[in-house]
Amino acid sequence: MSPLLQLPTIKLLKILQRIEAGLQIIASTEVGFQFEHPLLRDMLYNDLAFALRREYHAMIACDMKEFYQGNYGDKIAEVALHLRNSGQHAEAAPLLYRAAQKSFAFGLYREATSLIQDYLDTADQSGASKAKSIIQLDLYFKLGKCYEQTGRLDESLKAYQKLLELGANKRETTAELEALTCLGRVQIKLGDYQTALGTYNKCIEIAEGKNLTNAAGKAYNNLGALYFSKGDLEKAQQYFEKSIHAKQKEESEYGQAYTLMNLGIIAALHTDYDLALDYYEQALKIHVAEGSKENEAQIYTNMGITYGCRGEWQRAIHTFEQGLKLTNDSEDQIRRGLLYLNLGEAHAQIENTSEGEKNAKKALKMFKLMGDTRRVADTYHVFGLIHATKGSLDEAKLFLNESLRLNEQEENFDSIGRTCESYANIFRKNGDTENAKKYYERAIETYNKLNLQIRVEKLTRFIEELNSNSEDLTQAHNY
Repeated sequence: MSPLLQLPTIKLLKILQRIEAGLQIIASTEVGFQFEHPLLRDMLYNDLAFALRREYHAMIACDMKEFYQGNYGDKIAEVALHLRNSGQHAEAAPLLYRAAQKSFAFGLYREATSLIQDYLDTADQSGASKAKSIIQLDLYFKLGKCYEQTGRLDESLKAYQKLLELGANKRETTAELEALTCLGRVQIKLGDYQTALGTYNKCIEIAEGKNLTNAAGKAYNNLGALYFSKGDLEKAQQYFEKSIHAKQKEESEYGQAYTLMNLGIIAALHTDYDLALDYYEQALKIHVAEGSKENEAQIYTNMGITYGCRGEWQRAIHTFEQGLKLTNDSEDQIRRGLLYLNLGEAHAQIENTSEGEKNAKKALKMFKLMGDTRRVADTYHVFGLIHATKGSLDEAKLFLNESLRLNEQEENFDSIGRTCESYANIFRKNGDTENAKKYYERAIETYNKLNLQIRVEKLTRFIEELNSNSEDLTQAHNY
């Protein structure tokens, strides 16, 4: 600010200090001066006459342009908003677009949502939206993704529906298929399986009508994912195999890799870990040949989880670390966050709580920044495991309760079941049989909703063992 106002820094700071002491509306912090409360800022801003506000924005935009000479860096969104608020829509639009793309690439979905909406409003006023329809397709896809990633699923549906309409109107088949794929995915998240089934069948109809075999294979893969979400693993596997067959016709190994990964997940759920790893190895080979590092990282994540299921935690840690080496800290936040999350759990399982906590903290920071409530809940679950390992049971309960609260809010049933199972294991380890049974039963109830019978059977055996042990203790006491 000092260069823009053409004031020496020390003079500006002294002025701000006098305002702080006299009016008590701003306060000094480690990063500079800020309003005591955001409402004070909004009240003072709104108290300015509209014309005066516009002139202030125009003045600041002009000074920032002169100062930065087009090299705006992290200030690009700020410059764009000053231009927009001063009525300079044609100049603001391209800067808002660049700022939105940058925020999206960094996984800053809340910020990207605001910038995309600002761009669309500004472009409408400047006429840019009519001239650059391809940008509209791209931004409605990204807007839908932002809403989806931040849990605003109804808004996400609206954005993807708009993408579908634009794609149909402009005869952009790729955009239509992308929109239908995204709509189906969100409908599954909302539990609207019947509508999602119709959406994916529509996708197959368009793809096969235009002889797009690879796109049809992708739709079959999505139908497999739908039945997977419903817990119908047999039908899911049938559609994944159809997907593989369709993609083999197209000779697209790249497309097959995603389905191979899904088949690996099903095998892992059936506790056939060797088969799961075989599928993952096939998918990994394809992604390595394609040079797709982010997809390689995803495969390493799944492989690490599978090693963990087999109790091979050191091997899991090594695999997660391989995945981390393939991700970029600034551009691949989601995968990197998931790898830190799984590393946190793996270290907790081998009682290396300091490493576990360090990795879980990194994951939590990323997911909070993204506004990803579901993964924040999963990270709290891991913190619960870490504190249980340390013997801090009260802390463990606080984190597990918060994980359950957030997962219930998000209706994330798989995570609810896993958290209840972890809770039960902690009670069981500490000799609290009644609470252990209570949480196993709650986990069973959740897994039944998802038709995950293998997990139900395992936990039912645990309850039978607890009942048997209780009977043995009672008989011994009576004797």
